[in-house]
Amino acid sequence: MIYLLISVGVLAVAGYLAALRSGNSRALALLKPIPVLCMLVGLWPLPSNYAFLIGLGLVFSLIGDLLLIGSSWFTFGLISFLIAHLAYIAAYLSVNADLQIGLVLPVALYGFVMGRRLWPNTGGMRWPVLLYIVVICVMVWRAATLVSVSGLKIEPSRGWWALSGAILFALSDSLLAFDRFIRPIRYARYVIMLSYWAGQLGIVLSVR
Repeated sequence: MIYLLISVGVLAVAGYLAALRSGNSRALALLKPIPVLCMLVGLWPLPSNYAFLIGLGLVFSLIGDLLLIGSSWFTFGLISFLIAHLAYIAAYLSVNADLQIGLVLPVALYGFVMGRRLWPNTGGMRWPVLLYIVVICVMVWRAATLVSVSGLKIEPSRGWWALSGAILFALSDSLLAFDRFIRPIRYARYVIMLSYWAGQLGIVLSVR
């Protein structure tokens, strides 16, 4: 079953990239949610509370994918991905609730730079975008706590998967925000989607 899901997911990614090149909007809409859907199915059954929360994050990511197919639903898509990040934060906290303040500084610096850069360009979306930046920074911070100490409820390698996935997810969101609110980036949609799917995969691999 897992090999079938991998095959379908890879074909969907390849088809999506080809549709981006050709500008086939119908194919883009059809193929976009398939990779995350494959990850969600592959995660089943959910053997722990951690897995359940990661699965919940995937569900809201899938909803966000569908909402962002049309630009008129951007705000609702943002809310859906915000909830997905909150689910991932809850998952990471279920493994390690220690604050580990030392890990906050680099993440906070990233958030400050992004917030300052986007603030003059987001208009009426300023506060929602700022909230989103804060939440994704917290998500990366909590993922980092899974690899910094020993004796946690998951193996260190799974912590590294969680952190790499969180960083790639943040990269995808950063490129999307820059491309949308500051200036268009050439080939941005390719990098945004590839880093997004790779980030989600990293988070999923932290489950098992």
